[in-house]
Amino acid sequence: MERRFSRIELGGLSLWLVFFLSMALGLGACTKTRESEPTISQKVLTLFFADPTENGACCITSSLEKCDECIKSYCATDCANACANPVSVELLSCGAECRENDESCFERCKATRPEGVKELLFLEIEGCAGAHCFTECGY
Repeated sequence: MERRFSRIELGGLSLWLVFFLSMALGLGACTKTRESEPTISQKVLTLFFADPTENGACCITSSLEKCDECIKSYCATDCANACANPVSVELLSCGAECRENDESCFERCKATRPEGVKELLFLEIEGCAGAHCFTECGY
């Protein structure tokens, strides 16, 4: 009996040690992964475009009137912030020039203008526009 008890303890100790080391070294299944940089989706770059003539206001529009009205109602501050960033406006303009399924074009737009992404995240399905204008914008 006594011998089995010591094997169980040793087995439990070794399992605990393996678990502890794997967690400490980042090998465990419960460890956090490094968060990636925020990115903008092809859907947003296809649906929305910027009208740079709208100074100090929401310059972002789509081909859907109800979507535009909804964004201006619920996400006006986010939209104005995005329009105040010329790189965000350039990113939307670049995306508007891409053909619908030209993934490499959209990736080039994002890669050459990463500083414009953050202000446009409100247009994503997880952002203000997705939360308030889901139906109107066709998400």
